[in-house]
Amino acid sequence: MDSVKATSAMLEKENVSLKEDLLAAHKENSSLKEDLMFSANRATVVARWEIMKEWKDGKAEEWDLSAAEEEYREVKTIDIRIQGLSPPVFEAPVRARITSKVAGYDVFMTYVAEIGSGDLVPLEPEAAT
Repeated sequence: MDSVKATSAMLEKENVSLKEDLLAAHKENSSLKEDLMFSANRATVVARWEIMKEWKDGKAEEWDLSAAEEEYREVKTIDIRIQGLSPPVFEAPVRARITSKVAGYDVFMTYVAEIGSGDLVPLEPEAAT
């Protein structure tokens, strides 16, 4: 009878130890997810700052919106896979063209607004007046 009690006590201690290890692993996983989200948000802020700097320096005419859209699609797909969700389905690529500095400004503002909403759908620039 004593051996059964001793075995039971030993198994109970092992069970408690395993539960503590599992809880620690869950906390570490949660912390890593928070670090990942922080890094992604920081990268978004840095990218927006760089875009604004280019626009301010008059380099907006050099932007390749098709390449930016493709890069966005890749990043969005990776983010969703990290979350364990099914890959997103995007509409056909939009071929936006910058025809003037004013049109470039219109495209830029639309582009950033769509990024902020979580969906990137660059729109054709409005005709410059």
